[in-house]
Amino acid sequence: ELLKTQEISKEMHIKLVEYCNKKEIIFLSTPYDEKSSDLLNDLDISAFKIASTDTNNHKLLTHIAKKNKPMILSTAMSKEEEVKESVDLLLKNNVDLVLMQCTGSYPTKLEDSNLNVIKTYRKLFNDKCLYGYSDHTESYINPVAASTMGISMYEKHFTLDKKLPGPDHRMSLNPNELKRTIKLI
Repeated sequence: ELLKTQEISKEMHIKLVEYCNKKEIIFLSTPYDEKSSDLLNDLDISAFKIASTDTNNHKLLTHIAKKNKPMILSTAMSKEEEVKESVDLLLKNNVDLVLMQCTGSYPTKLEDSNLNVIKTYRKLFNDKCLYGYSDHTESYINPVAASTMGISMYEKHFTLDKKLPGPDHRMSLNPNELKRTIKLI
């Protein structure tokens, strides 16, 4: 029921894409099924973000890989072998890939964020893809630490008001916090 309240229509997507284009913002959205990925592809998005819940959804990954666009793959709650299988599948399909270390708890405690996974990914996949960090902590230390580890992408939720309804607002950055994080990085 909660996820239903967060769904947006095709018309809403179109308005968001138009607004992002006007503001020179890259529009990204996470599809959870083939129909949604087709809609996003029709809207000519520049890359696909894959949620951790679909790290090992090979049917969906294969469907999206055929669209010949870069993919950002989050890996929370995944075992190393699952990540290897999915990365191998995507690389065999010639996908330009950013592999994101992510911890699935909201908010994530610092001691649970395990940034060393980024080092593990580098050893496993060498220069076959880029690496990033999807941050759910409430600290400024992880974006700085992950950046010093050589990530190419940093992901953080942001909001205009932490008291808005929905699952992510309370642990998201407000505009001032986002500016500070960018400056620190």
